[in-house]
Amino acid sequence: MKQLNQILFRQPAFRELTAQLDAGRSPVAVSGLSGVHRAHLAAALGEQLDCPVVLLCPDENEGKKLAADLRALTGTEPLLLMGREFTFHDATISHQWEHKRLRVLHQLPEGKFSFLIATVEGMMQRTMPPETLKGACLTLSVGARIDLQRLAAQLTAAGYSRCDQVEGPGQFALRGGILDVYSPGMDAPVRAEFWGDEVDTLGQFDPSTQRRTENVSQALLLPAAETLPQLASGGVLGLVAELEQHIRKLEKRKSK
Repeated sequence: MKQLNQILFRQPAFRELTAQLDAGRSPVAVSGLSGVHRAHLAAALGEQLDCPVVLLCPDENEGKKLAADLRALTGTEPLLLMGREFTFHDATISHQWEHKRLRVLHQLPEGKFSFLIATVEGMMQRTMPPETLKGACLTLSVGARIDLQRLAAQLTAAGYSRCDQVEGPGQFALRGGILDVYSPGMDAPVRAEFWGDEVDTLGQFDPSTQRRTENVSQALLLPAAETLPQLASGGVLGLVAELEQHIRKLEKRKSK
């Protein structure tokens, strides 16, 4: 890859492109590139400018292809920010994409990524402010003192569903002094065993067998939903008041 980038670095068009970007001139158009060449250009820009690169794609399929090309060229895993589905009726739906978005949105403010690939829809969809997302995160640590009932209420407020047995992300179960929880930011759920109000042990477990697989010292719990009315300014009542204000404004426009 470094040899390919060195060839690109010597091209006059590439040197002109980086000079324009260094000078803060944007947008700069580059045309005539195939899919894999777009990935190569992005990888070269990331190395030359030493900064994260954000790539906007028209749809999910293009985003996945670009991610595969970047993965093959650089050996790094790009972040993928895709759109989430909106359902306005009672139905059993998958929150897989929403959970993936939450993982990405949590990583973005830290800037610790090389490439972000986003669809137009995924980039334009409104979401909670970074400070609200950060405030909705919880951390479990061995030795920490936590009120279990208060923690259960916090998880519910963060969009988690309480169940008898944790099987997927966004769920938690509480049995006596044992808390099982599966955060969207985890590859596996964790089990916290309490001694009174102190976290005595913490470990990952296999949801299919419910057996512990690995001990951990800390677990970060992201919110399980991207839309959390109770976390809006003024809570649910504050959100209702804001929506009513918008409705009144729309009614006035229609009456004119």
